Amino acid sequence: GLAASSGRLITYLDGDDWIAPGYLAAAVEAIDAIGCDFIKTDHIQVYGKRREVHRAPQGRRGVKLVPRDGILPAHVQTMADYPNAWSGVYRRELAADGLLTFDEELLTCEDRPWAWKLLLHAASYAVVSLFGVFYRREVAGSLTKIGDERQLHFFDAFDKVLAELAGDRDGDRFVGKAAQTYCAMIAHHLAERDRLTPDLQQRLRQRARATLKALPPDVVTELRPRLSRERQELFATTLGIMV
Repeated sequence: GLAASSGRLITYLDGDDWIAPGYLAAAVEAIDAIGCDFIKTDHIQVYGKRREVHRAPQGRRGVKLVPRDGILPAHVQTMADYPNAWSGVYRRELAADGLLTFDEELLTCEDRPWAWKLLLHAASYAVVSLFGVFYRREVAGSLTKIGDERQLHFFDAFDKVLAELAGDRDGDRFVGKAAQTYCAMIAHHLAERDRLTPDLQQRLRQRARATLKALPPDVVTELRPRLSRERQELFATTLGIMV
């Protein structure tokens, strides 16, 4: 893991995934040429024999950028919605600052607070047009397919994001983005609730209801026009509340 690493640059790779020959060399060349704290790359999602190219949601390529400038706007996909650690290369100094360590209390969704903290506290980054990470999807037994208590850790993950923003100088600007993503995650898990036991379904509804009711009124006012009718109906029918 991170504690055992010794190189000046760090990256990650899930056990189900693989990288193309030459990708790491090209990534190292890119981060050294740009001179930023970390880079993010595009990636390829693998569905059996089918391949899909997924691009990092940043149009400016190959130039040094300020990470927190990549969080907004709230209503479109941004770098805050691209949290995967394996689609990047990071300077060791970020690890020394505590920005590359995952929260071990989170058994799923741990990349969300990790990515937010990196965007908020790193000084610079760049997005480069490299395709070299192959991310396998729909793998039997993967954490995205499980139906046990770990699925509910997304609540804890996003609570940590909101707590981080509560102490940030731009927290008021960014909390709407975090809340919208939180609502999207709640809607996703409510739609997939049949994979959970009845007890876990009840806990899911209880925590979802409490979370939505606890959102500040001004955040809800900002968020409401961006919620789809389907999500509003889902919250109304499964939780008995209107957002």
